[in-house]
Amino acid sequence: MTRQATQYHFGISLASLIPQNVFFPIEEIVEALAELGFEFLQGGPFRGVSGYENFAIPVKYKEPTWNGVDSLSQALFGQGDDFEKADLKDWLAFPETWIADQVFHRLPGRVVSHEFSAGDRLVELNPKIKMTAEKIVDKCQREGYDLVIDTKHMFEDNAKFDPLFDRMPNHFGRTVDEKLAKIRIISPSVDLLHVKATDGLDRRILDEFLRSPHRQQLDVLAEYPPIARAMDIPKMFASAGFRQQKRTEALEYASHFLHRLKNIFNQN
Repeated sequence: MTRQATQYHFGISLASLIPQNVFFPIEEIVEALAELGFEFLQGGPFRGVSGYENFAIPVKYKEPTWNGVDSLSQALFGQGDDFEKADLKDWLAFPETWIADQVFHRLPGRVVSHEFSAGDRLVELNPKIKMTAEKIVDKCQREGYDLVIDTKHMFEDNAKFDPLFDRMPNHFGRTVDEKLAKIRIISPSVDLLHVKATDGLDRRILDEFLRSPHRQQLDVLAEYPPIARAMDIPKMFASAGFRQQKRTEALEYASHFLHRLKNIFNQN
């Protein structure tokens, strides 16, 4: 697993393009992403996705809804199905939950799970997994799991940490340096990287991963937060010119993010 032999493949999460999925045909958006140089998608049951599309690039991974809602009023005044306060972004992201469930099952791709479960064999590391890096790797080797490193979620502390029952908020360590040191342990089991940003702590995580032993084929996914300027939803509905401007900006940002990713991985 030498670094020189590794082939990196670059994809993008459709979540990063919200709310373009509401205002433009999803296949048209994906065709533009393919032209930019993205090789695969991480999909989900987003509003505007049916699961029957013939995308220009394959849906290689998928995740279910987060905090889905069944109406605009629920989004504005209630809780989503994750029992967290909902907002307009939850309504924009996904259709009603019963529709989203059907779309999710029609979509191709490996399921990215957030826990070690009987059916899914690709697990995104997060603080709710109360296992040390060593125990995680042992489980992967014994039971055939692959891992996902998300440059945001891996180092987050568990918001529901209970000091009476949990040893620490994040079982990878208490400090950033302690957590970074664990990357070398888990890196050989990683199949997919979710990259939220290309600077700051995210860049330190990527650099540490690239210094560590890893697989000869690795998928790298751009999964940055949607551009805040595009979330002026009333104006998006009211102005065709504004919608087109934000579509152009979203694709330009995706192109720049892909360029930064390729620079990081090609120089290592």
